[in-house]
Amino acid sequence: FVLIFDVQKISTFFRLQQWFQLLQSTTTNLRLLVANTLRERGNAIDEKNETKIREWALDHQMEYVEVAFNDAAKECKETREKLGISRIHEAFCSTMWSHIALKKRGG
Repeated sequence: FVLIFDVQKISTFFRLQQWFQLLQSTTTNLRLLVANTLRERGNAIDEKNETKIREWALDHQMEYVEVAFNDAAKECKETREKLGISRIHEAFCSTMWSHIALKKRGG
């Protein structure tokens, strides 16, 4: 599952924590906590809250990903590490989905 919150409105993170309680019983291997950052307005999240959010993600076995959805086309391509939308896409593609059965060859 993917949980998305807006860093401009920290209350959205606290509300999504309630959803996590419902979703934690799922058996999916994909667990992303996505922080929507709007670069043109600046990142309003303070260091203290960011640290708490990152720790919460780790404690709940979630990967923390920052994404500027309004700036997705301009993602940095200088590093081998995937960031933002590219990382989310990579996570979906590399997840082993338990409900999918492989086809037999030749059939």
